[in-house]
Amino acid sequence: MRRRTGSPPERRHATRRVLPCLPARSRAAPSQRRFDDRPAADRPLDELFVADLADRVVEQPFRFFGRHLQQARQSARVEYHQRFHRIRTAHEHAAECRTRAEARTKLDLLVAERIVEILDHVRRRCREMATRDGAAP
Repeated sequence: MRRRTGSPPERRHATRRVLPCLPARSRAAPSQRRFDDRPAADRPLDELFVADLADRVVEQPFRFFGRHLQQARQSARVEYHQRFHRIRTAHEHAAECRTRAEARTKLDLLVAERIVEILDHVRRRCREMATRDGAAP
């Protein structure tokens, strides 16, 4: 007996009807989103600024993290090769491990500092918009 693959058309269409209708802006990839041409005073804060900021805050550290993992894997491959194909002194090995650990720490600090900068920028923008609209900061 042959097994059917896929789902019946009626089930597929029912699934499409059940899914919430999201605005095109949130479905588009962050690189394909278009900016609003209205003046800044007409745009609500939560509509554009927070959505784009959330994309930046979430995506950028993960990009750094992915790059960091690739570098760590590559250095581990090189270290594995050297360890089993060449005898090194313990001092050489310790010096290389230390420099690699320091470089990883610097990368992690860069990500944390960038997130703090972005959040500080958000706080300043919110305060500016609140004072411009006449609300108390």
